[in-house]
Amino acid sequence: MDFNLSGGESVRCVQNRAIPIIKELLNNYETQTIIIGTHGNVMTIIMIYFKKEYGYHFWKNTSKPDIYKLVFSRETLKLVQRKWE
Repeated sequence: MDFNLSGGESVRCVQNRAIPIIKELLNNYETQTIIIGTHGNVMTIIMIYFKKEYGYHFWKNTSKPDIYKLVFSRETLKLVQRKWE
């Protein structure tokens, strides 16, 4: 969680930067569909925050580029669906 290469960010740093924004979007647009574009690493770090089962192995198996649909109920990650064929 706290490891980073020189000049890089740790998982915790990325979460501290990204999660408040994600929570704000989830709370302000609860009944709406929103689209967020981000790097796969940041997406996985966000997913780890909401559901610990997503991590390195999930990230390693994503293709680059990739598209995922994430469904939340309030601040609970309910569904992760790969959309890229």
